[in-house]
Amino acid sequence: MEIKSINDVRQYLEKMLQEIKDGKPKQAYLLYGEEEYLKRQYKDKFLQALTDPEDTMNFHRFEGNKIDVQEVISLADTLPFFADYRTILIIDSGWFKSSCEEMAEYLKHPSETVHFLFVEKEMDKRGKLYKTINKNGVDIDFKEMDKPSVHRWMAGVAAGGGMKISAGAMELLTQRIGLDLGTIRNEMVKLLSYTHGRNEILEADVEVLVARSLEDRVFEMVEAIVGKQQKKALQLYYDLLSLQKRPNDVLYLLTRQFNNMMQAKELKNKGYDKSGIARKMNLPANQTFLADKYPRQAAGYSVEDLKMIVTDCVETEAAIKSGRIADKLGVELLIVKYSAEYGQGNCRFPAHA
Repeated sequence: MEIKSINDVRQYLEKMLQEIKDGKPKQAYLLYGEEEYLKRQYKDKFLQALTDPEDTMNFHRFEGNKIDVQEVISLADTLPFFADYRTILIIDSGWFKSSCEEMAEYLKHPSETVHFLFVEKEMDKRGKLYKTINKNGVDIDFKEMDKPSVHRWMAGVAAGGGMKISAGAMELLTQRIGLDLGTIRNEMVKLLSYTHGRNEILEADVEVLVARSLEDRVFEMVEAIVGKQQKKALQLYYDLLSLQKRPNDVLYLLTRQFNNMMQAKELKNKGYDKSGIARKMNLPANQTFLADKYPRQAAGYSVEDLKMIVTDCVETEAAIKSGRIADKLGVELLIVKYSAEYGQGNCRFPAHA
């Protein structure tokens, strides 16, 4: 089952808790997907309902990719100590990426006195282990929440603190830190504390309190370059320098942004949608929104245009390292070159140096 909203989580958790209360828990549960905060929260609530983690005789935790499968199976076949069953928690085993045949076979006919909870980062749904749990147990895919779901959740967090949060504040917060609920919750705690005594969190509060990363600032600079807003692009660059940011770090991120735009452009040209672009580019869970932004930024460029810009960035880096140009000037010249208007229609750049 795919978990696509907070309501999905609550509804499914209630169903699972009721199964446990009725004495009908499944023997194997699998939690995986991009949304780490909900996955972790769900794991904790499930364990609280199913077993006592302090019961070291009947609760066992394994973590990492060096777990001995036979040790786990042997433990699973051991009768619980003064209890109805034992619970085995396995985290990030890698078995669902490599398709652990032994565990797949065991879970077809497990001991009636054991329950497994698997929590994994990587998943191959073609593997036997996944298919076995999908058929005989419960698998839950925690997808990254879409922005409307995240905004509703943020409003709920604010309400829990006796506050409201404006639409502008929610939009700015997700722009700055993405859609990862764990990260958002940390920022919301700070915002609730900062605005204590008021009744609403405003966009200005986010502006003041939620720091913009170097990557976020460079992303805005790229937006200005793409929009041919030369004055703004240069001012953003000078602001970064005033904050003691190194030109080489700015150049690295500038190169990466245009390279990502090029990759996204190529994938979009091949017919990939947002989720396909995010998957192919291995975007982190809290940055999959970039699968929309990169193609939009690249819309006015051809793939060849973008290749040329990336090449120019790489050559500028080489010139800086060899001492042929000062780092501050080298980055500045790139910004000037690609934020200037060079004719109408498709991008027309000066002859490559």
